[in-house]
Amino acid sequence: MKTFRCNFGYGVIATMTAPDEYPGAGQSYQKTEWTCDLTRKIVKRIYPRYKQWVFHCTQNLADDWGIAIVYVFLLPDNGLEAWRFESGKSEPSICTPDRKQP
Repeated sequence: MKTFRCNFGYGVIATMTAPDEYPGAGQSYQKTEWTCDLTRKIVKRIYPRYKQWVFHCTQNLADDWGIAIVYVFLLPDNGLEAWRFESGKSEPSICTPDRKQP
């Protein structure tokens, strides 16, 4: 089992666990446990560091498993943001929805 842990301050610590081997398409691959209930105020405070931590964890998993992973963030303002992490690439790419041109 792979374990990633981060102390965000404000009494907030997150621990993400994932299996050593890729669990297969459509399967949940990670679980995150928090040391507290996340309020909107706390989420706004820790979001930039949380996003950076998730980028690190997800890129490590993509590299270890040799796959691409799409991670979707629920933003503090209730928006969504999706990122694609590919094995061997140093930076993720943002996913944009396919839109039909008029």
